[in-house]
Amino acid sequence: MIKKLLTEPLIHFLIIAVLFFVAYDTFNPQTNESDTIVISAGKIEQINNNFLTRWKRLPNEKELQRAIRGFAVKDAYLREAISLQLDKNDPVINSQLHKKMIYLIEDMASAAEPSEEALRDYYSTHQDNYLTSATYSFSQVYISFDRPKDELEQLISSQQGRILKDLAPLGDPSLLQSDFTNATDFQLTRNLGSEFSDSLKDKPLNQWFGPIRSALGLHFIYLTSLDAAKPRIFESVKEKVLVDWHYQNKKKVQQQYEQQLLAQYKLEVQMPESKEPVK
Repeated sequence: MIKKLLTEPLIHFLIIAVLFFVAYDTFNPQTNESDTIVISAGKIEQINNNFLTRWKRLPNEKELQRAIRGFAVKDAYLREAISLQLDKNDPVINSQLHKKMIYLIEDMASAAEPSEEALRDYYSTHQDNYLTSATYSFSQVYISFDRPKDELEQLISSQQGRILKDLAPLGDPSLLQSDFTNATDFQLTRNLGSEFSDSLKDKPLNQWFGPIRSALGLHFIYLTSLDAAKPRIFESVKEKVLVDWHYQNKKKVQQQYEQQLLAQYKLEVQMPESKEPVK
């Protein structure tokens, strides 16, 4: 039972949360005196590190005192603003606090690392996300939309008649290549639109068919080969699987946290009174 609990992401979240707040209290000690502004040793180190990053040296005494005063003034402004309740019902402040909570949860969730077994289970469950691209080899005859509807229908009918006679269809001049060899879904989407390759998946080989629609016009197709997408081996996509696992784990931890958070409150929804529609 204990072993199972220790593997739960939410338990990791709670443990890390406790450690986070302990560390925060260590570097940002509180005082009971409301009129005291404490510049902690941790804050001084932060000033020194920021200065070193920007200027490639530590601040001298005058620069350090100026930075300390800047922190003190900022803290004093913040206290005065809070005492005047300027933070209440401010949508900008509320949004920033919400974002900070989300970032905190994501940081804590990202500390968890999956076992090899968990990573392989995730890969197996989401295998459709790790497929090779299907490839297609075919010839195409292009038919332009740029003609009256009746003429277009007559042209299509006449070319379908040629196919029935085992003749290749004829089409319009085009800058588009006539032959494609081992073209991927990405290449076909880039040249012919997102739905074109889907129109080829269930078609017969070594015979003319069509027309099928693309972003450019209509096409009669002679499909010579189609290699369907296949799952990539786990080792070749392990890094991507890990990234995806972390993303889904963050969502899971956030959802669990939100569920527990809302359980602490009674939700009262006050719907506006219905109004008669304006006539």
